[in-house]
Formats: sequence, C-alpha cells, structure tokens
Amino acid sequence: MKKERAVTIIGGADGPTSVFIASKANNKNIFRYIKNDFLNRRYKKKRRKIEAGIIAKPHTLQEVVHYITKKYGAVELGISYHKFECMKKDMKASLVQKKQPNLLGTPLEKISPQNLENEEVIKKWFKKVNEYNEKAINIPDEVFPTDYHLYEIKQGKTGELHVEIDFFHELLRGGYSGDLKVFKKMWKDIYLFYGVSEEDIALKTERYMSLVIVLLH
Repeated sequence: MKKERAVTIIGGADGPTSVFIASKANNKNIFRYIKNDFLNRRYKKKRRKIEAGIIAKPHTLQEVVHYITKKYGAVELGISYHKFECMKKDMKASLVQKKQPNLLGTPLEKISPQNLENEEVIKKWFKKVNEYNEKAINIPDEVFPTDYHLYEIKQGKTGELHVEIDFFHELLRGGYSGDLKVFKKMWKDIYLFYGVSEEDIALKTERYMSLVIVLLH
C-alpha cells in the first residue's frame, strides 16, 4: 500500500511492541492520539486511586462553617462586601439551572450550537446564556428560595479563599486567588471535612462526584 509508508514502533525486544501504520500526513494526528490516550489512562488511574481512598465521614454545612472558622479564621461577609450581590446572583442562576431548569424554558444543552467555528453563532449563544442567567436571577424567592452565605479566608498577602454555602439547597463551592498551591490544599481539606455518606458513595451522588473532582485537581 503505497500511501501507508510511515511506521512508528513503540516498545522493544524485551516487551510487547505496538505498531502504528498511517500515511505521512496523519503522523501528527497519531501522536496526538497516543498522547491523549496516555493522559486519559493516567487520569483514570489517578481517579480510581482517589475513589478507592474515599471513606464515609460526612459533616453538615453548619459543621463546615464551624470548622473553617476555628481552623482558618474564616469571616462571614455580608452585603457590604462589593462582590456579595454578584456572587449571590451567580449561585442562584447556577442552582436554578441545575435544580429547576423547567423554570427557564428549553434546557440550554438542547439548543447549544453545533458549529463552534462560526463567530456569529457563538455570539448568539452567549447572548442566550446571559438571558437565561438574568431570567434565573429574577425568579422570586417564593418560587425558588435560597439561603446564601459567603465566607472569606485570608492568608497574609497570598490572597483569599471564598467559601460559598447555600443551606437551603445544601451546596458548597469555593473560589480562590493568590497562591493557588496553598488554597487548593486548603480547599481539598475543607471538602474532605464536608465528606460523603455511605449512600453518597454507593449512589455516586452529586456530593460524591464533587468531592472526587476536588481531589483530582
């Protein structure tokens, strides 16, 4: 086969040898495939190890607040904080789209653009996303109640970690700026304290999956 001349052999005489045959034009695609496959396998291996180490030891969000206050000196921020209202609205929009998307009409995933290379299509899509967010934010509290609280943990000049909690929907999320290494470690510790139950592990609930994702990064 004259077109299939490029051959790459991976391995050696002391072990299994994988042979990949393709045209010269596709060499880059092959190596990209190999790299992606390797990264995917490494990710799955890391994930299996993390999941195997998760044990049931859940705490309530109220206990989480006590924990971060005592251990990290977390302080609750109110409406006087310049980003409070914006962050509260953002969480409400996320919660509505996750918990009750029927309040917004057709789910966004059903109308997502197929052609991501068309700039006009992308602009229209972002406009639609913003419309959904605005609609979610403006849903009355009696229709979609929330109980939002924001806490801040400062670590000298390295930055801060914001811990967002909605007690009504039992949601915990965070964001940090500054020394990412310091705050990623801190956020993992907080989420591990929040933990999961036996039921979460068995059913692979949203709480369980969130813990896995936090520990993976």
